[in-house]
Amino acid sequence: MKKVYLVIIVGTIFIISGCIQQYEKPSANITQEETNNLTQMIAIQHQPFIDVFIGCKDIQNLTEKADCFFDTVEYICDTIPNKALELCKMENKTFAEELWGNQFCICAAVAAGKTNVSEAFKICNEVSPSSFLGLIPSSCYDLVANDLSKINPDKAVNFCNLVKIPTNYTCYENAASAVSEENPDKAIEICNIITPDMQICWCYRAVAYGIAKTDLEKALNLCNQADCISIKDYCYLDIVRYTLKKINPEKALELCNQIQTNYFKDECLRSLGK
Repeated sequence: MKKVYLVIIVGTIFIISGCIQQYEKPSANITQEETNNLTQMIAIQHQPFIDVFIGCKDIQNLTEKADCFFDTVEYICDTIPNKALELCKMENKTFAEELWGNQFCICAAVAAGKTNVSEAFKICNEVSPSSFLGLIPSSCYDLVANDLSKINPDKAVNFCNLVKIPTNYTCYENAASAVSEENPDKAIEICNIITPDMQICWCYRAVAYGIAKTDLEKALNLCNQADCISIKDYCYLDIVRYTLKKINPEKALELCNQIQTNYFKDECLRSLGK
């Protein structure tokens, strides 16, 4: 499994905001639709991209070839960030080159953010919106914020300050989520930057289950905020599903039984095998 910014699940390609996800290799018995999607993904035509992916040229199996492309992106991002930026900014890209170019834009922005948040913001704006990928510049903002916050949360906030409302709330949310376990107070401080209030509640939900690993009472207080009652059940469910079921099953069951909405209560109990 390779750490990348793109996910393929049953032939569908999309971005998950908030954190760097992993590539799940399609099964050996792929459908015609999956075959078509993979074929589109690797249909590069221009020399800069051909040169970068030259090591994948002779691989015949489509899934193995796609896996090679992901390996190559990861290698370029980790070792030659200037090359990633060059491929990000290349004009007149094909569909497949747009796909990989966007990945290079994101990793170049993440790299730039460590020293220059304005440059990272500028690179994120090179990301080409794609309905096929569900990818827009805000996906890049979120990933940069998450990565940068682990190193320097104040710098991540400075980066998110460059993002316009209403897109900026997910940027702050990702910055807050990245430090929720190690620095709960900082995570809450970042959430409180967000407006309007309802978006603050979603940020509280995003950080609560991380905070619950070290301070359950503080996490529950976030879920129980008066302005956040409408997402309380979501918040409790996340704490149970992602934190308590592993470290305190009895408390997890107690929380499940406090959930008001039948659907979420059933989901909560199901996550505990009840």
